[in-house]
Amino acid sequence: MRKPPAAVRRRLTALGIALVTAASGLLALQSPAQATPPVCDRVRHYEIAPSQDIYAYNYLICENRPTRFSPVAIERYDPATGTWSEVARGSGTAVYSCNGYSPNLYRFMSQVFAHNCA
Repeated sequence: MRKPPAAVRRRLTALGIALVTAASGLLALQSPAQATPPVCDRVRHYEIAPSQDIYAYNYLICENRPTRFSPVAIERYDPATGTWSEVARGSGTAVYSCNGYSPNLYRFMSQVFAHNCA
């Protein structure tokens, strides 16, 4: 059997390389994508309930993962001493139940707010 001319061999080689390249491209398209980090939201806020109780929240909620609760505290300012004292603590949620009606300053994380709650 006779060898094909050099030009034919070059064309066949180029065609073979093109087919291998195309096949590897298709395999790459079918392989799983790199894992992307989950979409997460940090929830940090406080609210005053209709009962006048103070609720504070601190947690991380992500898609396809369990919610991660973080420490949370509510503090009340004492103008006589100039210090803050903790009145409620929790993991993910803290609740301070009012014991009367009196204007006070409260702090949740770095947020200071006034509330008529003793």
